[in-house]
Amino acid sequence: MELTRTKDITKQIIAQQVLELCKSKPINKISVQELMDKCSLSRKTFYNNFQDKFDLINWFFGFMCDNIIEQYAQHEPWGVVLGRIYRFMYENGRAFGKQWGEQDLRYLIDGMDGYIQEYYKRTIVELHGADALTQEFLFENLYNSYGALNIVLDWIKGRISISPEELGMQMANAMPPYMQSMVDRYHARNLQIPTGP
Repeated sequence: MELTRTKDITKQIIAQQVLELCKSKPINKISVQELMDKCSLSRKTFYNNFQDKFDLINWFFGFMCDNIIEQYAQHEPWGVVLGRIYRFMYENGRAFGKQWGEQDLRYLIDGMDGYIQEYYKRTIVELHGADALTQEFLFENLYNSYGALNIVLDWIKGRISISPEELGMQMANAMPPYMQSMVDRYHARNLQIPTGP
């Protein structure tokens, strides 16, 4: 992970160290004190930035997604970008749910849900303005988020055995039609690919 935004530098340092610690054990086995000792920062600094370890992971999930999307969405199809996000999660599995308990996974999924719904809302508003947040879109966004997150949960638990790249393509192809057309137009605009009449 590359440190990028100076205003979030402390959060990024903590996230970088949690990834390092998660190479040997899952996050639910890492204490805040152990993490902050590795960062050479105080425990108080952790709580000035995060409520708990799940808040850290959810912040990091959004930060990581934003960076991947910013870096790749302008020149790659959406399914490929999603595959990159899932690849990162797979390679850092202990930080993103691998070997977690059921209740802990729910915290992760709830945080991801908030990020995903807000991302698609921002995307649509940027493309079409606030009037595009119709009841139809909001329902499809909720439906997509709920379905996608439960698929990701099954994938994390090993109940779905496909590569992160396959998961990304299947997720992009399974989006509800109205929502998919809006997102396709947004990404086509960024990719500078004509979408037809």
